[in-house]
Amino acid sequence: MPKYRYRCDDCGGTFLLVQKINDNPETNCLLTIKEEVGSEEDVRCMGTVRRVPSAGGFVLNGKGWFKDGY
Repeated sequence: MPKYRYRCDDCGGTFLLVQKINDNPETNCLLTIKEEVGSEEDVRCMGTVRRVPSAGGFVLNGKGWFKDGY
């Protein structure tokens, strides 16, 4: 299954999520943030996230291609 990178509009954090191609994109941030400095409680951000485009893997397979790229 492919991994998709998401960026939160509220906290600015990024995270990877493994999803099927047919799954709906995530809409809420899944990152945990500190509520206040010195606070012992952690809170989920739950901000709005967008899927960030990323380069796909590129592999040359077949007869005549060498692993070193020659």
